[in-house]
Amino acid sequence: MSARLDEVDVSAICDGARLEAARLAGRFDGPTVREVALTESLATSLVLSGATFIGVRIIDVLFEDCDLSGVTLRDATLRRVEFRNCRLSGLVLPEGRLSHVRFSGCKLNDASFRRSVGEGIHVEDSILTGAEFYGARLTDACFFDCDLSRADFSQSSVEGARFHGSNLDGVRGAESLRNISIDTTQVLDLTAGLFSAYGIRVEDREEQKR
Repeated sequence: MSARLDEVDVSAICDGARLEAARLAGRFDGPTVREVALTESLATSLVLSGATFIGVRIIDVLFEDCDLSGVTLRDATLRRVEFRNCRLSGLVLPEGRLSHVRFSGCKLNDASFRRSVGEGIHVEDSILTGAEFYGARLTDACFFDCDLSRADFSQSSVEGARFHGSNLDGVRGAESLRNISIDTTQVLDLTAGLFSAYGIRVEDREEQKR
């Protein structure tokens, strides 16, 4: 990232904007924006809630203390992007292309990464209750100390992913979580999800006789 960043008010972003070495500030309340590229930049306390971006490319960017709740990113490419202490509740990122993206201390409840493809995804100390990873393909992913309760991994491929310290209570699509790593405290939560997926009931013999 460049040592010198030019101040940019996001309210002025328009179709086809190319921003490099920018320090983003302000609030965006505009219409849908297409084909925006953002590289080697910093965004702090930025408000983009409810905005829609189509064909966005974000490379080598840090978002810190930003509000991106309800943001829609369609046909998006994110490479070497970090989100720190950001609110991304209800984020919609379908079929995204993510490489070495990091989320730390973020709120991602009900976020959708439906059919996204990613490598080197690292999520820590974040809330992902109800998040959707349906059909996603993630390699070398980490979810450390996160709340993934009721998250949906149906039809996904996350082989080799690590989930240490995360809450997996009520996870859907548990049968898709093959060749992953968890710790001993997570066994019961994940087992319950697998039993549900395969229709396995736990009943005492005495109950069957009634």
